[in-house]
Amino acid sequence: MTDCAVTFRTKPKSTSFRLVNHASYPINSILIDGVEQLPAYPLNVPPGSYYEIPLSEGTHVLQYTTGWWQDKDSRFNMYTVRGKMVIKAGDNVLEVKDPAITDLMTQFSEEGYWEGYYFDSQANCRTAAFRFFDDGTYVNYVSNQPVGSGKYLETGRNPNLFSVNFAVQEKGKSALEGVLNEIYGYFYLPNGPTGWKMIQYTYKPQGYFYNPFCP
Repeated sequence: MTDCAVTFRTKPKSTSFRLVNHASYPINSILIDGVEQLPAYPLNVPPGSYYEIPLSEGTHVLQYTTGWWQDKDSRFNMYTVRGKMVIKAGDNVLEVKDPAITDLMTQFSEEGYWEGYYFDSQANCRTAAFRFFDDGTYVNYVSNQPVGSGKYLETGRNPNLFSVNFAVQEKGKSALEGVLNEIYGYFYLPNGPTGWKMIQYTYKPQGYFYNPFCP
């Protein structure tokens, strides 16, 4: 989720607004000034298509959500973008693109953490976590303590599978590659001990917290 200021221009004597979807997944919800534009199943804006609506000149509040309709009256939401747009005479197009790796790993915010767990060689449960920042850096935690930091970057994207490959690189160490599942909001990373190498991390928007059952 993100807040953004969007300014564009409409053609002379026209106040139409066109939202063009260049993302890898459909747009299943568009709210303009709080009014849902796609209220009925199975309406959406598939990749490569657009939605257009006449609007009055001035400032409008826009919110769109990527995902798809699972069933009647049920939407599967992946990413929500919120912002304001100022319509004036001139251009009338706002293009939606795939989120950057910094958007994906921060979930459009730097407040949350990705949390997982593993068991060490003594069968003790340990909590692991990552916090990603939009400047391309991260901090890694184990049992609520920072144990490393470095940079991360995208290494590949699989739009048909709704997954993104990325790598984390701690200074002086080999890069580790993980796979983010965009639909369900988790990623795997092989950064655990020998007996529990692969760790699944799930996004926690409320932040990282101490778990007494798995510190």
